[in-house]
Order: sequence, then structure tokens, then C-alpha cells
Amino acid sequence: MIKAKNYFYCAIATNKRRVYTNRDAAPPSKANRIRNPKRATYMNLFVNGVLQPDSFYKVRGGKLLFRTAAPPQEGVPIVLQFVCLVGGSSHSSVKTMPKHSRCKRRTSASARRFKRRKGGDCMPASLIKMYITATATAPTATGGSVSTTVSSTSQQVVALASAGTVTGTTLTILATAFVDGSGDPVTQFPTNSGFYSLYVNGVLQQEGLSTLTTSQISIEDGDQIATSSPIVIQFVASTGNSTYTDPTISAPTITVET
Repeated sequence: MIKAKNYFYCAIATNKRRVYTNRDAAPPSKANRIRNPKRATYMNLFVNGVLQPDSFYKVRGGKLLFRTAAPPQEGVPIVLQFVCLVGGSSHSSVKTMPKHSRCKRRTSASARRFKRRKGGDCMPASLIKMYITATATAPTATGGSVSTTVSSTSQQVVALASAGTVTGTTLTILATAFVDGSGDPVTQFPTNSGFYSLYVNGVLQQEGLSTLTTSQISIEDGDQIATSSPIVIQFVASTGNSTYTDPTISAPTITVET
């Protein structure tokens, strides 16, 4: 089974700063820290609840650096999410994911609740964990060993609601109206995306509210969306790979569910 573990670093923007470290964590704790990005499958940064493009920030050496023209506004929450995939198998000789990509096991951090900071700022009371599972058929022969690896990639694109057209109550925006995290125009939406998340004005929307093709996205009740609202789509694609040592043993069929 492949599981995705979430880890978070939370802080409050102060003094127009562009660099944040573990000392700025709110509330301060061993679990609330900036983790090594090389140990994470992918990362997400939320400023005041709004998902930020990858090009707006950089994480290195226990520091979060903002690369935007203006730093976060005073007092807004900063949440840096680390998603780590952990793999396993029922075969006794199967190896898990490579050591360098493994996530450290959390102790009691997942059961902790954030406490109210002095001055009235309040952090989220609980964490939402995302799980990705993979199943594999048993080899047709005995002996040998099987190594299974699952990897995941994330991509965000953004456009304004004004770039679309409203027909009845449905807002339709072409893929070519979006730009990626580097600011480059998008030609079409990914064809190999495992799933996608839709954010309207920074708020995550229900799955049944939108319909996506490679060329456009249609949003129900889109006539109620302000034209200046940002529309952000996050695509997450997962892939599986399996190898075995004995050439007489057939490779298992792997199914990844998200």
C-alpha cells in the first residue's frame, strides 16, 4: 500500500519579511518545522489560504524564501505543506521506496492541536491527510524479489475568471487562457493527470462542480464568480514502476488509486 503523509510548517507574516525559519513557527513545536524538500514528493505553499505558484518561493536549508515583488501582508497565515509518499508490499523480500525519498515517521504530532497564539491569531485545529494507494498482482512464480516505486508530480495553472465566457450559469475557460507557475502560457491541460483540484478565489471547490477536458474547464454556477477572481487548477499525477531480480518471474500489474 502506498500512503501519502502530510507535514506542515505554519507561521504568521511579520514586518514585511521575505525569509522565514523554524524559529518563526507558530505555534513553536518539533513537528512545526521546515523539512528537507529532498525528502518530500512535492510541496504546496498557502498564503492567507491561497495556493501559490512554485516560482513564487523557494525552500532550502531550513528556510522559506519568498521570491515575489512584495512580501506577504502583515498578520496573514503562512502554511507550507510537505507531501511524502511511503511505499510497501506484502512480499517478504520487497523493498520500500529509496532511503533518500522516505519520509520520517511522525510521533504524536498528528494528534496535536494548534493552540491560539498571543495576540489572537489562530492556526488550524487539525490536519487533513491525503492518501494514495497502489495494488499489485502476485508474481506467477516463486522466489526472487520485487521492488515497487510510486512517484507523484504536481503542477498548478492560474487564470482570471474574466478570461472565460458565461453561458447560462456555466463559466467556461479555455486552457490557453491559463499560465503555469513560471508565467508561461498553457497550450492544453495535462492528459495524464491522476486528479485535479479547483480553487476559486483561493477556496477549494467540490469535485462535481467542474468538468475538465484537455482544452477547457467548465464551472457550474460560474455566473456567480466575480470576474477578478483567480481560478487555480492543481494537477497531481502518480506513476508506478516495478522491477524484479529473477527474469523468470513475471512483473506484477500495478494499479494506482488517488
